[in-house]
Amino acid sequence: MEKTFENEICSIRYSDEEKCLYHDWKKKTEDASWDEIKTAFLKYVEFVEEFRPQKILVDEQQMHHIFLPEEGKWIDENFMPRIVAVQTERTAIVKSEDIYVEMATDMMMQQDAASKIQSRFFGSKKDAEDWLHS
Repeated sequence: MEKTFENEICSIRYSDEEKCLYHDWKKKTEDASWDEIKTAFLKYVEFVEEFRPQKILVDEQQMHHIFLPEEGKWIDENFMPRIVAVQTERTAIVKSEDIYVEMATDMMMQQDAASKIQSRFFGSKKDAEDWLHS
């Protein structure tokens, strides 16, 4: 079984065969409002909670939204606890082309809740997939 969601700023796909959730941000995040980004985060959480994947691949290469402190706080308080509760085996994150987005993601993943996730950052989607499926 496979389920997908797609809009202008992201695509989310769950593969039951691989027990893996794929979340790809799109270049449109550059112009997206916080409400649009937050809606994408909430859709991602819905997929994680519904399918409880063993593995997750988040591709942030095209993510260009610079997170404000209050947005990061919302992610830490409302998003991360729900993701951590599912207890996936591995999460691979492909780094953004934007150094500021990459730094923000790195800081978010160092928060208490996120530190419980076995995650690694990668420079390419292929390297992330190789690690995830090894």
